[in-house]
Amino acid sequence: MDVYELVPPGQVPHGFEPSPKDLQKVADASLFFYNGAGMEAAWIQRALENVDSQKTKVVEVAQGLELIQRATGNQQEGTTQGGAQGQVAPHFWTSRNMIEIAKRFTEALVAVDPAHKAEYEKKRDAYIASLEALDKDFRNLANEARYGEFYVSRPPFSYIAKEYGLKQISIAGLLGMEGAPTARQIQRVVEQIEASGVLAVGSIYGTKDDVAETVAREAGVEVVPLYAFGTVTKEQFEKGVTYQDLFRANMEGFAKLLGAKAK
Repeated sequence: MDVYELVPPGQVPHGFEPSPKDLQKVADASLFFYNGAGMEAAWIQRALENVDSQKTKVVEVAQGLELIQRATGNQQEGTTQGGAQGQVAPHFWTSRNMIEIAKRFTEALVAVDPAHKAEYEKKRDAYIASLEALDKDFRNLANEARYGEFYVSRPPFSYIAKEYGLKQISIAGLLGMEGAPTARQIQRVVEQIEASGVLAVGSIYGTKDDVAETVAREAGVEVVPLYAFGTVTKEQFEKGVTYQDLFRANMEGFAKLLGAKAK
């Protein structure tokens, strides 16, 4: 089976704009996966309009998963079922949800290519075993954490926090990033980080986090880059960097954020 990645390496789905050629690729496919949960923004509707459901099996990966509602103001994050309307956190692949996703991919592949059912299921089982190992190691790391909360420039790790009993604190959220933060806003966040005792804050690979850098510098803590898994660079793609590779790299970063020791 030929695989075509619609969003190229180095780009993110919510900032992507498909070409007519891309849309035709979707229309011609026997199977089309997309994230859902608002990740692809408006362009996904145009792509789906060209799809003949008798020819192309469409899988919205978020459908049916327990998704986390984005917090606003003083609200606490809650959960909703995938496919529901509203502002949900779309980064559901950062947790054990990946095990369910692996099963869904396999079911869809078997549906359109039943001749290779045994091969798909064998690869699924091996993949899930590798994910279970990651889950075990991260759970051990979280259990040994000195801090039960972690600070990150922006909040793509809601699912990790929920899965492992941690609290994610978004620096952008604390600053209310409607515009440039004031010196007083930055100082309040610096004071909060100093009072927490943490030794590091997280930033997201591929994003420019000047404010987070400023806050970290003023608080005297390290900035630790983390992967949100939304994309990889062209170089990483060509080297065959996997989800598991990025997760392991993140574990080293989270160990610093949480005051634990990476396995």
